[in-house]
Amino acid sequence: MTEYPRAFSRISSRPFFTTKSASAGTGLGLSTVYGIVRQHGGFIDVRSEAGGGTKFLIYLPEVVPSSDPIREPFPDIPLTGSGRILLVEDDSVVRDLLNTLLSRGGYDVVEASSGEEAVAIFRQPGAPFDLLVSDVVLPGMNGRELYDHLEAHRPGLPVLFVSGYSHDVLSKSGPFR
Repeated sequence: MTEYPRAFSRISSRPFFTTKSASAGTGLGLSTVYGIVRQHGGFIDVRSEAGGGTKFLIYLPEVVPSSDPIREPFPDIPLTGSGRILLVEDDSVVRDLLNTLLSRGGYDVVEASSGEEAVAIFRQPGAPFDLLVSDVVLPGMNGRELYDHLEAHRPGLPVLFVSGYSHDVLSKSGPFR
């Protein structure tokens, strides 16, 4: 087992914070890395010198290779979903990826890049939606406000909220307080 320096025990469990406004991103990239490293039994050593920059050294426990052959974790089961999904995501890269994955799974996906656009699509005549998949943080109307609006017109509408923000950020400043 790897032994860590004594300084490791003095590291706070929440050493990072952000001074950025909500519209400028979370600024929590380093905190995310810290969490991932800690969850894997490692630590980060930070060395900083005035005028010399900062160096981050990431230490992870050694993994001993297994002699067992690697097996597929899941059988090759074809994806055969069905239904119509209203996908609401303001980031086009994420929206395209989710659309591709859901469509490959057999779902009929209709995209919107904002809450307002989703409301307009939802009001159009046609097959009703079986599920709303919405980003939590959207420009203008947030995901929770969008759901509340749509659910008033379609009680019991199933919803799946997605977000790139951490639980801490959403619970302190997001629509789920």
